[in-house]
Amino acid sequence: MSITVTCPGCHKKFVVSEKFAGKSGPCKYCKTIIHIPNEVPAAEKVVIHGGQSFSSGGKNAQGKLVLKPLGRSEKKFNTVRAIIIAAGILGTIIATIILGKVFDLNKNFLIASIALCVVTPVIVGGMYPLVKKEEMLESIHGFDYYWRTAVISLVYAGMWGALSYLMYIGTLNSQTPTMWGICTIALAAFGTFMCMCFYELEWGNALFHTLAFILITLLLRYLAGIVWFSQVVIETAAGKNAPPPPPM
Repeated sequence: MSITVTCPGCHKKFVVSEKFAGKSGPCKYCKTIIHIPNEVPAAEKVVIHGGQSFSSGGKNAQGKLVLKPLGRSEKKFNTVRAIIIAAGILGTIIATIILGKVFDLNKNFLIASIALCVVTPVIVGGMYPLVKKEEMLESIHGFDYYWRTAVISLVYAGMWGALSYLMYIGTLNSQTPTMWGICTIALAAFGTFMCMCFYELEWGNALFHTLAFILITLLLRYLAGIVWFSQVVIETAAGKNAPPPPPM
């Protein structure tokens, strides 16, 4: 059993093994000497009652049980959900390829924007169960889940919009690798921060969520045949009458 002790100097709490009971040692932060008690304080002892112990208490005057244990729901692999996600991924890829074949998304700004707005919430919401802690999967659901997904989708779509605009005005091009790095890091950091705020994820999971979205949309760009705006400029008479940049 572990023993929880509090440093009298910096007031930080530590959990030590019971083998250190009755001993003393310096705090690793402020070096104040901490004395480990000989046994776990009664207030910190946790007693686990079995079914028989519980069934004998919490009864009313008629002898009926009025207190019930909290049920625990365990998250298991859901075959139906896995099939739906796989079908959604395959459908998105096929639709992207077809859309790129039918339309020139490098010149059809409106269609590319609509496609981005449709696919972004699917990617954002679909990745949430993969990065959320297993024991907290039920913390965000229903309407709360949908509006949070909508906000993050707006942020992520805006990231592509910002990059497209910076390419349009010439701030980002093949001659500005430093600006590419600065803008990419800044947008990824902002997306991670918003993901932490609205999806309540730890920073590592939020960063993974943001980077995964960027990589997925880059793949979809490639499948749809969308090139960087700088390439469009070169292919349209050195920038004359260049079409507006796609948001993806």
